[in-house]
Amino acid sequence: MWNRSLSDSGDEPAIAADARQSAYHYLRIFQQLTGVTPHQFVLRARLRVAALQLLASDAKVMEVALAAGFGDLSNFNAAFRRELGASPRAYRRMARPASRALPSATPSPSGRG
Repeated sequence: MWNRSLSDSGDEPAIAADARQSAYHYLRIFQQLTGVTPHQFVLRARLRVAALQLLASDAKVMEVALAAGFGDLSNFNAAFRRELGASPRAYRRMARPASRALPSATPSPSGRG
């Protein structure tokens, strides 16, 4: 049974073998069905995970990038900007205005955190 995670990018020959197809046939059929290559599919899935994490937490962009399977912050930033039209930090700012920002983990000066 095929059980791979989003971190297994670039393993199309093994996936094709699991599907009992040639690598060429697998890539052709995958792209025909999805409109993107397997690599693009995995990249977009990782970016969706990262975008949701940016909105759901106050984690640093680097932490989000690493959690989404990116090993390099500059590659993450470039891919994120290319796919979503803004840098990760700008995306977070635009999608989560100050009035909707998550509460801080530290108490406010008044003590009513």
